[in-house]
Amino acid sequence: MREAEVQRYVSENMENVFPGMSLIGTEELLLERYRADLHLRDDEGVDVFIEIVSGKITERKAGQILNYYSILANLDPPLKEFRFIVLGEDISENAENILESFGVEVMLLRGLSIDEQKVRRHLRRKDLENVLTAVESDLLSHIKACKCSLVDSKKVQDYLNIEAGYASKILERLDQKGYLERIIRGKYLFIPLEYGYEERYPPMNSLVVGSVLTAPYYFGYQTANNYHGFTSQFSPKTYVCTVKPRRSFRWRNTSYKFVTLVDDKFFGFTKAEADGCEIYVAEPEKAVLDSLDKPDYCGGVSQAVYVVSNALSSGVDGDKLLSYAGRMGSNSVLQRLGYVVELLSGRGLIQVGEDFLDSITGLIPEGASYTYLGPVGTHGRKGPVEGRWKIIMNVDEATALSELEVK
Repeated sequence: MREAEVQRYVSENMENVFPGMSLIGTEELLLERYRADLHLRDDEGVDVFIEIVSGKITERKAGQILNYYSILANLDPPLKEFRFIVLGEDISENAENILESFGVEVMLLRGLSIDEQKVRRHLRRKDLENVLTAVESDLLSHIKACKCSLVDSKKVQDYLNIEAGYASKILERLDQKGYLERIIRGKYLFIPLEYGYEERYPPMNSLVVGSVLTAPYYFGYQTANNYHGFTSQFSPKTYVCTVKPRRSFRWRNTSYKFVTLVDDKFFGFTKAEADGCEIYVAEPEKAVLDSLDKPDYCGGVSQAVYVVSNALSSGVDGDKLLSYAGRMGSNSVLQRLGYVVELLSGRGLIQVGEDFLDSITGLIPEGASYTYLGPVGTHGRKGPVEGRWKIIMNVDEATALSELEVK
């Protein structure tokens, strides 16, 4: 049997082949060197990686498998716990001993009641299921023409002039046939028809998916900084600002961090577009201030300084920045903004007038308490005091400028 056929069969029969496990992804790229055939997760949250091998597993193949195992064991950040399972048709005794000595699990297809006839019969049946009805074909053509990959029951109701229950059934059928993928209840991503049957995975735009997870919302912190080009640093999380507490959410390989803001700080966002879909993202000025408010969510203090430098060098609206800084209702944000702007200006890294700094000073009430440059949970409480902005330097100047020095 071909590896692709076994992979597809297992992924479409998870409950029978690996009960208690859920499919996280297929062909997942790890460390740019290894694509895991299947990435599962058991009911205790342990990651399980499956390597499918065609033919007999020999000592030579075992050596290659151990290289894959080494990559998993050295991921950064490391996995707290994981299982690595090799799935094959047969294995030599020496190869089995080698793999098991390193903690690699071996499972044979016959032990899972998987044979070529069963796999081929399943694939033929699934391909027949993928045949579209006239209504489904019409709907998919309409969705494609709309150029937004998000699909929900209301859109289907309106286009087909049908009741909500029938619309939901159509969406569920198209999900089963591989033309849509469910994000949350009633919200789906369209998989373009040209993606074919063996690679039917939706476009991976984290902003499109994140836009349906909560309301009201806007993308902030490092996500907004990336969107505006203030940083190129990669983050495994997508940051969603909201006024309603919500647990973190994971969809495929993207984690969504929901940051609950008080009403006074929930402003300064604008409508934008991602893959033809409407999203909301922090305005450039608000993205800067949010980063100073919670530096850990933008990559740390050095990244926050880097963001301020890039933003003020790229022509953000200074008057709006000052206006929004006053609306934040946070002396700490104002003090950090003043300190960072003065530091960058003094080093010749940005060009601002003294009147800009005086305007920030004027926004800080008399008798304002001292504040820390970096979050105390990350950097502690010790450090010298900077006078004008009443900053406790628990992050030294060299560290604060380190991203700019590197760039």
